[in-house]
Amino acid sequence: MRRFTVKVIPPLHCLSSVNMRRGTSTTTNTNSTNTTNTNSTMDNTSRELQISSTDELCSPFLSSLLDPPETVVLEDAARTYTTMNVVDPPVRYNPNTPNVDASSLSSSSLPSTMVVEKDKYTEYDSEEEEGKITLAHRNGKLWSTFTSSNGKNEPPAWFHKLCEDLYYRRNSEDEMDTTASISDIEPQQHVKDMNTTTSNSENEDDGSVDPYLWLPFNLLDVAEYKVGPYIFPKTATFSHEQRTLLCNGDTRKEYVHFCNTYAFPDRLQIPTSVGTQPAKLYIDPLQTSPVVYIQLSDDFPPAMWLPVKGTAAAVRRVLAEFASMAALHRDWHHEGFEERFAAAARVLELQRMPSKDSDILRFMAYEARNTQFVFAPIREFPNQQEFFLGEHDDPERLIEHMDLCPFLFAIPHMRTVVDLHAEHMTPTIEGPGVATSLYRCIFSKALLFIQVQLSAEVKLPPQDPEAFRFMWKDSQVIPKMHIPVFVRVIWPDNERMCGGGQIIRRLNRYFKTEFASDIPIDAAMALLYVMQWAKELPNFLGVRGMRDRLAALEAASECADPPQLYPGTREIPNPEYTIAERLGMHIQYLAQLGDPEVSLTIQRLLPEASAPVRMGCAKAALIAGDRELFRHIVSSEPPGRMQTYMTKLVRKRKSRDLLDGEPRLLEEQYEFAAPLWTKRGTRIDKNTLEGAVDAQGRLNG
Repeated sequence: MRRFTVKVIPPLHCLSSVNMRRGTSTTTNTNSTNTTNTNSTMDNTSRELQISSTDELCSPFLSSLLDPPETVVLEDAARTYTTMNVVDPPVRYNPNTPNVDASSLSSSSLPSTMVVEKDKYTEYDSEEEEGKITLAHRNGKLWSTFTSSNGKNEPPAWFHKLCEDLYYRRNSEDEMDTTASISDIEPQQHVKDMNTTTSNSENEDDGSVDPYLWLPFNLLDVAEYKVGPYIFPKTATFSHEQRTLLCNGDTRKEYVHFCNTYAFPDRLQIPTSVGTQPAKLYIDPLQTSPVVYIQLSDDFPPAMWLPVKGTAAAVRRVLAEFASMAALHRDWHHEGFEERFAAAARVLELQRMPSKDSDILRFMAYEARNTQFVFAPIREFPNQQEFFLGEHDDPERLIEHMDLCPFLFAIPHMRTVVDLHAEHMTPTIEGPGVATSLYRCIFSKALLFIQVQLSAEVKLPPQDPEAFRFMWKDSQVIPKMHIPVFVRVIWPDNERMCGGGQIIRRLNRYFKTEFASDIPIDAAMALLYVMQWAKELPNFLGVRGMRDRLAALEAASECADPPQLYPGTREIPNPEYTIAERLGMHIQYLAQLGDPEVSLTIQRLLPEASAPVRMGCAKAALIAGDRELFRHIVSSEPPGRMQTYMTKLVRKRKSRDLLDGEPRLLEEQYEFAAPLWTKRGTRIDKNTLEGAVDAQGRLNG
């Protein structure tokens, strides 16, 4: 028995090795000439790609792309050969097992804990672990630790007035508060009489108060104050550095919880239900200015608490914006959820299955996969922004994280199970389109529109599919796919659900994200939480991040491709991804994110682009809606299989309707009919003046 091995060439990490790979002469007689050529090549490359150093070629993304993969020996009946293990071990998400490891729960990575509910937090083992403010509160000297107390054990004057106004529901407006209240648009439609004590008392006596708009303030006694640092939930998988950032640099900083206020629904409830989980009001004893922090739920870290001026009117204005959105959400969708609940209960009853409320709610979430796209409220709010959630071999694992996210309702508006083993969901160069899911945030009612792109491939399909399938089945190695997942955040106009913009800007600075400044904090936190949970946070990109990655791929395309360990033919192509194919896919990602300069990028890449890059440019032109650019790419493509598949990219609306239960194209991605091709090989496009004249001449001739 003979063993055949493949020699692996070391990876390339810098431009000097690129020139050596290309066969640049290195003899001593031509050193000066080669130096000049190398410098000019590097200048041109840096001018075109706007890369001034070789650091871009040494990024973690390119290192994983250019480094030769690990090899595994596969036994065969006829011979023994080495091949590449292109897929990770199959791992399925199991919600019954803990999704955090012991290292993240160690005492070294967690801050000191405070004494609260035992089911969510841990208690102190000794008084030595307690902070200064916690010990003072236990000894009845809490107010002496305040910076503004001047050594007296009395609450600050502003805090005493705040608690008094909240308890008696008084107005304490100043000039700044009056100006801010006038600027309220949405809350005025629903909460215009909430600040008046007389109207509140009359509504309370009549029993006609709207529970979605009523803002309760349940003040705690001083002895019941919960004092201590913030404790992350057990399901959070943030590292110690990330926890420090989310705690604004101090994980042991102590806060005082003194009031429970407006309640939001639990994620397991019907989204239009009355709230059961109250928000909390905190103060920082060591802060000199009068500031109150609003924590919407226990999953929000201090960096995502809403800072509010220490007056009752300011606290009411912030909560009123959330309350008014909850009332609007109830008016718009409560009847629909009632119908879904009744239908789910009727099905369970007819099938003689358990029909408790919890069973009905779970079945409602399951039945979301049968919701038609035409009924999805993706145009409910005017603001939207796209993000890239990475490439996945099994996108369903990422969507399962969305199902369990504590900032999203467990009952989605729409859910598509991405089963790659199904024939109608196989990702190909002319793939089935987009698999969509729609989730809603609990607090701001913003929408997260998940899109799994199943048609981003730029590889030509095998001409012998059965041989291709049997080959990989016999080798027991499943080729790893790169399926992109995107999310579109859709949120309402707001002024305070985003924390005034400062909280989101600080989050962008901490984690290098690209959130819009007015995006609600729960939508931003949901995406950050899910991407960290899925260990894909470095691949969470916006337009700027995708531009940088595309520039890195352009620089890598100047290098020679790593050696491929699989043979490839037209009948059985190589399943590995080359640098050119990755570049052709990422230009589509840039168009999907809505880059306004994507047409210029396509035109810059086209002159010297390879076939996979040209296919990616054609798809990117369709996504961007540039019809003329797409026609130019197709008409300039040499005749062959690649041109044939380019013409198949354009679909008519009737071929894949919005009511189709299978993955469907989005409405804005439906394009014009495919151009006509005559037997003579002359293209006739009636959408252009030349094509119309040519068609009329042929009809008259």
